[in-house]
Amino acid sequence: MRSRTYSSRKMKSYNKRTGRYILFSAFLIFVIVIGILAFSIPSNINQTGSHSRTISGDVFNGEIVNNVLVGGLGIVQADLDCKGHVESITCRAVIMMDSGETIHFEYTHNMVEEPCLSPGDRVKVELLSNLKAVVYRF
Repeated sequence: MRSRTYSSRKMKSYNKRTGRYILFSAFLIFVIVIGILAFSIPSNINQTGSHSRTISGDVFNGEIVNNVLVGGLGIVQADLDCKGHVESITCRAVIMMDSGETIHFEYTHNMVEEPCLSPGDRVKVELLSNLKAVVYRF
């Protein structure tokens, strides 16, 4: 029986092909893992409810009750008229804006996920169309 030996040239060619396959496989696995992670992380945009959690604070969606034209930064002065079930409670926050205006913001949220806005909370008010607004608690 003759033993089969590879020449140095054939061995280098074999090693290059094997190395390319390993590198390509590792890259493919990396892309798949990144894709899975990207689609499995929940979005911070809450389409159905009024509250969602962000990395830096809380987001409350609701309506401006009084006639205010400018958003910005402010401090919650009071949270009034909280009514409803713990998982869907409606409140009206009074926010004193840094500009001097007072905003009355009515919102519905889930107390299990996050408590009401509290006096002293620093917030950012973003006005949307049709008296809708988003309040970000820091």
